[in-house]
Amino acid sequence: MFKEFDAITNAHKTMTKIKCIGNCYMAAGGIFDEVNQPAVHAKEVVDFGTLVIKKLLEIDEREKENLRIRVGINTGGPIVAGVIGTEKPTFEILGPAINMAHEMENKGVPMKVHISRPVYELIYGQQFEIKERGEIDVKGGKMFTYLVEP
Repeated sequence: MFKEFDAITNAHKTMTKIKCIGNCYMAAGGIFDEVNQPAVHAKEVVDFGTLVIKKLLEIDEREKENLRIRVGINTGGPIVAGVIGTEKPTFEILGPAINMAHEMENKGVPMKVHISRPVYELIYGQQFEIKERGEIDVKGGKMFTYLVEP
């Protein structure tokens, strides 16, 4: 399954696979771009999220499984990215924007792309089917969030 997700990541020029840990697949958009283009990066990441869900539905059909995933997306910065550790070095991205993306995933709805208000503002009016989820509790307060249909 993650191999199929890798192919989707590679098909999006601004996307970078960060890591897989257990059942978590972490990717980010725009972190290695020379020019910061938040709207382009947000569109690519949301498109990636919808395609991953569609791919999982194909796998479910083919393998007669009932796999479910949550996709959470946030945007912003600053972030810190780099290799951490000496025994088993790993590439990591850290920062408040990453923590909020984790909140979006953690409080997400299976088989939907859960996005923060800043992502919504960047992709509004594009080809996505977006529904307001309403205000949810997140670390540090409350936030209006949205669900994107695959």
